[in-house]
Amino acid sequence: MLILVLNQKESACLLSSDFRSENPLTQTRTFHTRNRWQTFHGNAKMTKKQRKIFYATIFILGIFSMVWQVVIYRNTIIELSILIGIILVVGFIAFLLDFKNYGKTYKYSGIGLYFYSSMHYVCGFGFLACTIFMLTNYYLADEKTTTENYEIIDRTFLPKRPGKAGSENKPVFVINYKGKRKELVFYPKFYEKMELYKSVEFEIRDGFFGFDVLKNKKLIE
Repeated sequence: MLILVLNQKESACLLSSDFRSENPLTQTRTFHTRNRWQTFHGNAKMTKKQRKIFYATIFILGIFSMVWQVVIYRNTIIELSILIGIILVVGFIAFLLDFKNYGKTYKYSGIGLYFYSSMHYVCGFGFLACTIFMLTNYYLADEKTTTENYEIIDRTFLPKRPGKAGSENKPVFVINYKGKRKELVFYPKFYEKMELYKSVEFEIRDGFFGFDVLKNKKLIE
């Protein structure tokens, strides 16, 4: 107990329980709060097995998302270098932030550790980030559309996949879109008559990130 003298006529008594550091209730409350945080922080960390599942899942999702991204890329006016840049930058950031955890998860060492971890970060996190970027630009594009017609300046095709049943040649028509060479892939049914088509007509929308989106493509003879 402490006694404070306020003046010659008055005095006040302060008990030990009035101080937070000496109050048993406060000490108990502080202990439980700290204990809960330590428990949560410990549970938040993934085990080695969980990290393996996590890395494998991200890698598989990244690979499969690239297939979807290719379809969106064919109908978006964007430089390939921009997409490669997104993939590499995101992969590099993921490498810097998570490399220690990756090293604790797998038994790689030396060059192998850097090679496999980089492959996981680029193909997993990088591909996923790039796909999200492309999908956002495409599906959140402005509803306002304009219809334009462009002359076909070149023709080629994507060959059918050998050994795959039902695979056919896909015609590819090249146009000059505002000074940029753009290849437009069409269904196999247009392959036989590809030499007869003179121009391509399509609707244009302003993408969410400013990259033009092409929809409802039509071949004009």
